Amino acid sequence: VGRAIASFERTIVTGRTPFDRWADGDSTAVSAEARQGFALFTGKAGCANCHAGWRFTDDSFHDIGVPVAASAPDSGRGTIVPLETMHFAFKTPGLRNVARRALYLHDGSAATLDDVVALYDRGGVARPSRSPLIRPLGLTVAERRALVAFLHTLTSADTVAAPRALP
Repeated sequence: VGRAIASFERTIVTGRTPFDRWADGDSTAVSAEARQGFALFTGKAGCANCHAGWRFTDDSFHDIGVPVAASAPDSGRGTIVPLETMHFAFKTPGLRNVARRALYLHDGSAATLDDVVALYDRGGVARPSRSPLIRPLGLTVAERRALVAFLHTLTSADTVAAPRALP
């Protein structure tokens, strides 16, 4: 089953995004607000520390300070790797087509990209395992909006294939 899922996942290819066109030199592909969001993403907000490369992931595991649900506690990678830094650590997701993938975070606790940016802006829950890269950001409302605008540029306009109905 795992190999079948992995084979299927390898067939999912993101189409060209506004960000791709902008990176290739089309200055009209993204808005000024999204360009400001990119500057925040790679600068003040520090998102690119973990969301790097063409897939916008470091493929590593980090505790970003997501609150633990009392009803369904999940210690993440700490369950199988007995290191404090792995407690509550989850794999950094790639951000291609991120605007299509709500609910967000490993437990679906963020309904929107605005919610995700708000969590990062607060710095998440402070605990010994939280990544040292995660800290309160002190973003303005306009900066948070700009980050979300940038994240939307990572989503392509290609159509999503509807799953076939089983007989």
